[in-house]
Amino acid sequence: MKITSRSLFLYIGIFFAISIIAFTVILKLTVNEQTWQQSFRFNFIYLIYLTVSIILWWIFDGLSLSALVNGNADLKINLYQAMKMRLKCIFVGIAVPVLGSTAFQVYLLKREKVSLGESTAITSIRSILPVLLFVIFVPIFMLFGFQNGFEVFFANLLRMVSLPIVLSLFFFTLAVILPEWIKRMFCLLMRAIQKIKLFKMKSIDKAVLWFNTEIDRLHTSLSVYRRHGKRSLALSLFWILMMFLMEFSVAILILSGFGIKLSILRAVGIQFLLKSLLYFAPPPGGSGIYEFSYMGFFTLYAPKYLVGIAVLMWRMLAYYFSVIIGGFLVIKENGIDQIGKI
Repeated sequence: MKITSRSLFLYIGIFFAISIIAFTVILKLTVNEQTWQQSFRFNFIYLIYLTVSIILWWIFDGLSLSALVNGNADLKINLYQAMKMRLKCIFVGIAVPVLGSTAFQVYLLKREKVSLGESTAITSIRSILPVLLFVIFVPIFMLFGFQNGFEVFFANLLRMVSLPIVLSLFFFTLAVILPEWIKRMFCLLMRAIQKIKLFKMKSIDKAVLWFNTEIDRLHTSLSVYRRHGKRSLALSLFWILMMFLMEFSVAILILSGFGIKLSILRAVGIQFLLKSLLYFAPPPGGSGIYEFSYMGFFTLYAPKYLVGIAVLMWRMLAYYFSVIIGGFLVIKENGIDQIGKI
C-alpha cells in the first residue's frame, strides 16, 4: 500500500476520533456537578512538577537510545538528537500505525551514518528491553502482594499481560540463539497461509525474504552487542527504567494535585503492571485502550466524579503533548510527505 500525505492524516484522524469517543464515554460515566467544583481545587503548583517529570521523561528516553548507539566506539549521537528521534517516532507511530515508528527510527539512525544492520539491531534492542523489565518487576510486585485488595482487577490484568510478554521474549530469544530455526518456522507459517490463498505467492516470497534478511542482521548485530556492548545494554535498561518512573509519576502527581494521598510504591507497581499490558496495545497509539486502562487505575484512588478529568489530564500530559512536539519536529525537519517515501 502506497502511503500518501492523505492517508497519514487519515490515520491521525482515526487516532484522535477513537480518543474523543473514549473520553466522551468516560466523562459521561463519571462527570457530575461535583466534578466542576472540585476541578478548580487542583493545586496548580503541581503543573510545574508535571512539566519537570515530562521533560525528564524525554531526557531519559533519549539517553536510552544514545546509550545503545554510543556503545559502539565507531558511532556517536548526542542526547538532543536522540530525544528528537524518540519524539518523532511517537508521532510517526500514529501516522503510520504498522511498523511506522520502528522503520522511521531505523531511517533516522541510518541518516546519522549508522549502518542499516546496526540501525535495525539498535531499534530492535530498544524495543525489547522494556519487556525484560516487565519480566523482572511484575513477579516482584506480585510477590509483595500489590494485588491485595484488587484481586479481580489484577487477575484479569495478569492473564492479558502474561501471553504477549512470554511470546515476545520467546521469539526474541530464538532470533538471537536459533536464527535458522525461527526462519524455518516463519517460512512454514507463510506456506500455510499460502495454501488458504490469503495472499499472492509473490507477496509470500517477499515476506520470507524480508524476514530472513532482518533476522540475519539482528542476529549478527546482537551477537556483537552481547560480546562487546554489555555495558551499553545495562545503561540503556537503566534509563528505560528511569523513563518509566517519570511516566508513572504523571498520574501520581495528578492525584496529589487533587489532594489525594496514596502509597507511591504501590501506585508505581500498579502502573508497571498496566504498562506491561499497554506496551503491546495495538495501533494507532493504543487509542481507547490507554484511556479505559487508566480509568481503571484512577478509580482505585479518586472519587468517581474526578476520574474522567484525571484520565483526560493524564492522557494530554503523558501522550498528546509528546505527539504534538514530535509532529512539529517531523513536519519541520522531515516534511510530512517524506514519511511515505521512507
